[in-house]
Amino acid sequence: SDEAKNIIDNIVKDQKVWDETQKNDTEKAYENYISNFKTGNYLNTAKTRLNELIKDRISWENAQKVDTKQSYADYLKNNPNGKYREQATKRQLEIINDEKAWEKAKKEDTQSSYEKYLKEQINGFFKDEANKKLKAIKEDDKSWKQASKTNTEEAYQKYLNTQKRGIYTLQAKEKINEFQEWTTTKDTDTKIAYGKYLKNYPNGIFKQESSLRLIEIENDKKAWQEATSSNTKASYERYLQEHVNGFFKYEANKKLKIVIEDEEKLWVKTEKLNSINSFTKYLDTYKDAIHKEEAQEK
Repeated sequence: SDEAKNIIDNIVKDQKVWDETQKNDTEKAYENYISNFKTGNYLNTAKTRLNELIKDRISWENAQKVDTKQSYADYLKNNPNGKYREQATKRQLEIINDEKAWEKAKKEDTQSSYEKYLKEQINGFFKDEANKKLKAIKEDDKSWKQASKTNTEEAYQKYLNTQKRGIYTLQAKEKINEFQEWTTTKDTDTKIAYGKYLKNYPNGIFKQESSLRLIEIENDKKAWQEATSSNTKASYERYLQEHVNGFFKYEANKKLKIVIEDEEKLWVKTEKLNSINSFTKYLDTYKDAIHKEEAQEK
């Protein structure tokens, strides 16, 4: 009969639509089935599956909203058959890799490490912090280059004052220590002091100046030995002329004064004797005699 035929047609249609609905397995598909088949054989099953999908979607949206390793772990635990398991697992792995990449970048703590992080983790959780670190490192590099270019104790101290946690803090402190030791070395101004500076700073800022001063000190010592060995007015005058700031300038002036006084005493005695022998002895004693011409005339 027609009624039987209609019943059979409805059953066939119901089955066909249900098969297609299961195949699509979406909220929209189940909503359409429920709407179009009020008395369908799979109505209750459709409603149950629709509720499962809605619950799964809400759970997924919450996990995405929080967007943490734990939120995706919770989703996977609470939705063992969820439609978003693959996406949740993928995102969870992305977060784990992001955390590892960030820890590595922080451990290296260099410009290249943070640049690598930003390049490889474009949407990483720590991109703002990475950019902040990168900016600080660039500013630190700029400050250090300026301090190195100026190369003074004040410049390195300024670097330390402005870059409290600068990468070059240790180097700046070492430079300041070197400047301070150099000041002490110059004030002491001895062979031992310059030798100590060169030992502590073999490639120091004042290496050349220190080496030259050591040569000057050695030459000054030799010149003084020559002056005292001759022990004449000319030798002391030569020392004072060639070593204006020599170590022995005060002693040289003192010696010079004594030599001149001794010669003047002998000259007085020579004049008093007023003999060829006395004038000859005077000239023999003082080759560069003050009264040389007068003695020769006598």
